[in-house]
Amino acid sequence: MRLFLIIFTIYFLSILKIFADDYHNIQNFYGARATGMGGAYSAISDDTSGAFYNPAGLSFISENHYSINVSSYRTNEQEFRDLFGPGQNYNRISRNYLPNFVGFSRKLGKWNLTVTMLNPVNESFDQTNRITNPIYRRNLSQLDINYNRESFQLLVGPSLAYQFTDRFSIGLTSYYLYDSNKVTYSQKENQYNNNVTVVQDLERRRTSGVLPILGIQIMPFDIISIGASIKQTYVTGGSISSTTNVTSAGRTGGPSSLISQGSENLVAFGADGLPSIQGGMVKGIPQTYEARGGIALFPTRRITITGDMIYTSGYKLFYNRNSLDLQSMNYTYRDPYMNQYERNHTLNFAGGIEFYITDYIVIRLGGYSNKSNNRRVSWWQGALLSQLNNNQGPNSNLNITQNIQYELPSYREIHANMKGYTFGLGFETSSATFSISIAHQAGNGIGFVDKYQLPTQAVLKDTMIFLSGGSKY
Repeated sequence: MRLFLIIFTIYFLSILKIFADDYHNIQNFYGARATGMGGAYSAISDDTSGAFYNPAGLSFISENHYSINVSSYRTNEQEFRDLFGPGQNYNRISRNYLPNFVGFSRKLGKWNLTVTMLNPVNESFDQTNRITNPIYRRNLSQLDINYNRESFQLLVGPSLAYQFTDRFSIGLTSYYLYDSNKVTYSQKENQYNNNVTVVQDLERRRTSGVLPILGIQIMPFDIISIGASIKQTYVTGGSISSTTNVTSAGRTGGPSSLISQGSENLVAFGADGLPSIQGGMVKGIPQTYEARGGIALFPTRRITITGDMIYTSGYKLFYNRNSLDLQSMNYTYRDPYMNQYERNHTLNFAGGIEFYITDYIVIRLGGYSNKSNNRRVSWWQGALLSQLNNNQGPNSNLNITQNIQYELPSYREIHANMKGYTFGLGFETSSATFSISIAHQAGNGIGFVDKYQLPTQAVLKDTMIFLSGGSKY
């Protein structure tokens, strides 16, 4: 029974993070113009949102300016089709009302000082699912899942830009980064033999760091602007903790319970006697860098055409996760290469057009790609690993010697490339601006939600509605 409980603990801890959109590098948009043109803004950036896209463009702001960008509504849907059987899908939906950008800018001769606050991530999943007679879990008569997840990220800091000439400038933004994630998870399994297993889990993580952004902008001709920026995430601190309780009872035995606790220093779990221990949990986030470059054309006074290329680096993390059972002195070796923190590099493109219908009314259109940063794994690779996991049993361990085991690796759960489109309608005067913008992205790919089952189709959808306002003085 103890092994049974340990198996379930390891299994459920491994699937907790599947619903964070860590699988794509483009998380949000900021500012009316940048949003309406699909984020293709590094060659313009002449409002407060330029602090994020390219701080060099801030020096071309001609007046003191402040801007408030409110994402009034956002919905995120993740669907894993036929996960528990044909027609038995598993869905997650997050809906939020949130502000995502505030900025203030002041002109000081050739210098420009800007302060901005951004909210790239703010997601809240709160969902209950009941699956009756799951075909792919034939020992279960009913499966109840309660899932609550809150993810939040904040960037705040100053920007400074200097205009060397009328056609050349540089800029620097220094953001303080705060990132948090909280997951509350419970699952109840009712088996046909009247056995019941309940899993309850709570995990909290907080990460702090800095995100500097360096930019440059040049206008070789009156109708052309070229801009580029680079940014890098640096983790400076944080904390992480988790508590898991797995209880099983029924006609065939029990009740029996296993408790697992973990922090950045140590993880320990056990049911009776001495516990099993392993190295601590990871409290940071992937420290990737992003290089962005673009060009903007101004063929007429009323039309702007712009395009961006966005490269985001990959990331790998090696960490000692081997465990030792102090009761039996069994040693389990785990691959130090942590798949959950792996990021593949991506190259995305964005393009947009801005057209002033009148001197005060403007329409903006944009499109962009948002490729998965997950390592691409074929269906056959996932199916083979699933079969190996099933052959070895739920603990997924290969016996090397009598007291040494090797745990099979697991893949990150989603690989789905997305494409998005944006539309914006604005009203602008010499002293004030107001606009409404819509961004929608969607894509489908492959999902590895349950490592004991065949890969499934993953369908992702994300819609955002932005209300923006600003003033010049």
